[in-house]
Amino acid sequence: MASLMEDYRAGTEALSPFFAQSMCATPAVPANAAWAPGLAEAMTAYQEALHAPKPIEGEPLCVVTGQQPGLFTGPLYSVYKAITAIQLAARYERELGRPVIPVYWVGSDDHDFDEVRTAYVLTKQHEPYALTYAPEAAIDQHPLYKVPVEKSLHTLADEAARLCPGSEFSDEILAFLHETIDEGQSLGHWFSLIMARLFRDTPLRIFVPHLGAARLGAEPVFRHEIEHPLESTRLANEAGARLAALGYGAQVTKGAEECNFFIDLGGRRRKVLWRGGRFVLPDENTSATQDEMLAMLAAEPDRFTANVITRPVVQQALLPTLAYVGGPGELAYWAQLRQVFEHFGQPMPVVYPRAGAVLTTAKVSKLCKKLDLRHDALDRPLTDLEDAAVMRVVQHPALEALRKRRPELSALLNSLANDVAAKGGKDKTIGERAEQFGAQTLAQLDKLEQSIAQADAAQADAVRAQVRRLVHTLYPERKSQERFYSLAAFLFEHGWGLIPRLLSAMDAEDPGMREIEL
Repeated sequence: MASLMEDYRAGTEALSPFFAQSMCATPAVPANAAWAPGLAEAMTAYQEALHAPKPIEGEPLCVVTGQQPGLFTGPLYSVYKAITAIQLAARYERELGRPVIPVYWVGSDDHDFDEVRTAYVLTKQHEPYALTYAPEAAIDQHPLYKVPVEKSLHTLADEAARLCPGSEFSDEILAFLHETIDEGQSLGHWFSLIMARLFRDTPLRIFVPHLGAARLGAEPVFRHEIEHPLESTRLANEAGARLAALGYGAQVTKGAEECNFFIDLGGRRRKVLWRGGRFVLPDENTSATQDEMLAMLAAEPDRFTANVITRPVVQQALLPTLAYVGGPGELAYWAQLRQVFEHFGQPMPVVYPRAGAVLTTAKVSKLCKKLDLRHDALDRPLTDLEDAAVMRVVQHPALEALRKRRPELSALLNSLANDVAAKGGKDKTIGERAEQFGAQTLAQLDKLEQSIAQADAAQADAVRAQVRRLVHTLYPERKSQERFYSLAAFLFEHGWGLIPRLLSAMDAEDPGMREIEL
């Protein structure tokens, strides 16, 4: 399947109908660019509550990014999104000559707790380790801004500090985690407190969708969705089909009866269907007419939340957004939304790929050079990587002699095959057998070379251990580092100064993968 992210970054013409603006150009300022009433004031108050006061004055334009609130900030790319948004906002501010702020949308309406309950850290022994939050409270289908912060998180924080490489910063980081666990009102709030501290000295503002002004500002989007049931579903699915016809596949496929909003019922987030002229909540065995649903929205707008299709539209209704910074999966589903934005009467912003990074150290870089392994070549099976490294690195007098004479033997076998074939006359099988003989001889030579390389068991074992260390550090469990490890894996060792270092090392203008030596 073609890579939509790679083709989008390359400016492939076939993708232009799916996006309203090019990622390379200065974005158009949305017509009637304005903040939802009261939202700037609510966000200003929220920054103060997060102990990172940053007043929002006037109506600045925005570059938005976001992620579900993961444990210990979740995977590293959650942080890389923020860095990209900060840098992109600064660029647009220079180009447009007017204020542009970066906004981090904390996806705390999301209710997939299993997706965010585990954080992975890299231990002092260079092994991946899972830290999993298991609250005692029942949290089935609860949005993450209602998932409680329980005392067991203190144990996880202590465990992370004990396992991860430490430094003179460790005590300060651990104390902060304990303080914010005590302060945190929910998992989403704890995530917001950590992100606010990480980016305290930057222009980044933290946004949560359950702010009262945000719920009121989103009401027109849900009203339109109720008044035109399944139209946004049809538009998104049709765009997905067109992408599939181009070889990309559809990132999101909605059921033909699925509406693009949720309703809070008893603290649980419930999906809504349009079936037989009524809105149906299949998990609750209840339904409502269109007028009843509109009345509920008017009376209790805070019960309505967006899904993957309508969240970007709600974002545009709330904030004058120039661009959204997203990863490969987000870019793929945003490609299905151009007609959805038009349906809701909202301008589609630029969709900008987040920058990526691989965090390494001088020792790891030296080891990569020694083993002749790059971070982007570690997706092969571990045993294959180990065997290849042993062959390259292990030194043995007999191995040196074999490798020295191998070119000579290879040339001789090739010459022999050519001579035999030339004198074989019309019998082509003679030449073919000669070629097979040469190939079989070289295959036996490969086995001999591997056997000799394995002869020094201690050295071979050391090389295999070094390969495992590299894989665990840079490509753990066959996943890229940024999609696996939490920032906590590096924060105890490098302290709060880690974020300024990443900000200086990463570049939103080059949103590919960058190797950063800490």
